[in-house]
Amino acid sequence: MYREQGMSARARSLLVLLLAAAWPPDAGAGDGVLEIGQACALNTGCFPGDDPGFPVSIGETGSYRLTGALDAGVDVTAVEIAAPDVSLDLNGFSIRGGSICSGDPPTVCTGATGQGVRSTAEGTRVLAGFVSGFADGGVVLADSAHVSGVEARRNGRVGIEVGERGGIRQSHASANAGIGLVAGRDGSVRDCISVHNGGTAVALGFGAGLGNSVLVSEAQAPVTGGVLLGGNACNAEPSCSRVCTDADGDAYFSDCSPLDCDDGESQSFPGNPELCDGIDNDCNGLVDDACGGGGLGEGEVCTPDPDPCAPGLLCCYPCGVPGCEFRCSQPAPGGGCLLPP
Repeated sequence: MYREQGMSARARSLLVLLLAAAWPPDAGAGDGVLEIGQACALNTGCFPGDDPGFPVSIGETGSYRLTGALDAGVDVTAVEIAAPDVSLDLNGFSIRGGSICSGDPPTVCTGATGQGVRSTAEGTRVLAGFVSGFADGGVVLADSAHVSGVEARRNGRVGIEVGERGGIRQSHASANAGIGLVAGRDGSVRDCISVHNGGTAVALGFGAGLGNSVLVSEAQAPVTGGVLLGGNACNAEPSCSRVCTDADGDAYFSDCSPLDCDDGESQSFPGNPELCDGIDNDCNGLVDDACGGGGLGEGEVCTPDPDPCAPGLLCCYPCGVPGCEFRCSQPAPGGGCLLPP
């Protein structure tokens, strides 16, 4: 009788099962796309380099896909992309934060930070899904990014934003507390809808274009900056004629809100930190005023402090006091700071 040599069929089957149990499952689908879901985001990390908990961190170029909705919570970024040329397919699912926006249209949202999808590297693509409830923006991407088929609603600062040379296509921004859609310098917005946002419906950088889109903005001009490419409708009118001027490319305008105090100087706009550079950076009508008249190094941020005794803090004393501005070396008896030796 023939007797099978070596390992028996039963033993081989048992070995296969043991190996399968010991080897962790592949994070990717059979097509090479890496998958992202709520369970792996919270418990294990979804792929090498991603630690448990939000944000899901993408550090390698490639294709990624949601397998279900993500719920990130308040003041938390859901997906952070640090590698170039990443494609993220939302796969028809939602990415949700915990920020709640109020007003009609919304003008304020709870929380202060957190973005649905954020990229710091060029070439990101985000496709086909929904992003809502993030105080600092729904989808906020770096240069040469593209967004297609995404709906951003009830976010804070902005619905969807792409940097220079980026594009937004067939997307929808509604009920965001700030600007609906933003495309940076030489970018484009096409075939989109942006309605009922607290700020401008679409903001375009220098040379960016808007085409075949429907915009409604109750509070501000429907579109600011950029170039109209045709086929647009604004506030129920069959054209968009209100395009604001931003000559210096700082996203503040000479002829509509938000107003610029000097549209020929990109480093001068409301809210910009005052520097010692001979420019009215913060648009308060005074030059280098936070510096007490001068004395700091070129480009150094001025930080007035009435009690700047901790070593290393920047003291901005009124002019006439010896030293005027200096970095503290040690507290002075009775308060204030001693001049450095």
